[in-house]
Amino acid sequence: MIEGLWTVEFRSSMARLGFGTIIFDRNRVVGGDDGYYYIGTYEVDGDTIKGVAKIKKYNAAAVSIFGPLEIFDVEISGPVNDTMMTLTGSVVKHPEMRLSVICTKRENL
Repeated sequence: MIEGLWTVEFRSSMARLGFGTIIFDRNRVVGGDDGYYYIGTYEVDGDTIKGVAKIKKYNAAAVSIFGPLEIFDVEISGPVNDTMMTLTGSVVKHPEMRLSVICTKRENL
């Protein structure tokens, strides 16, 4: 069961690093960091999780792991695990902008 509060570490193909928190809850994901918030959906199929999230800037001084993007969608997937997951994906419409996300579960819901 992956429902819970998770911390996340983002790494982009542009060699940038970011950190945030997300909540997985009944096929919805919400979260944020010091400059952006995220809202999206996910599904678990067997031992794989797939999701898509809209990323929106709220802090004018922030820079995303992909540079000056203000609003963008990401698609991610990877093996599902109850305590730690390493997911990979890309920015929708910009497949060259790749990312990996290391998720660590901190609390159950």
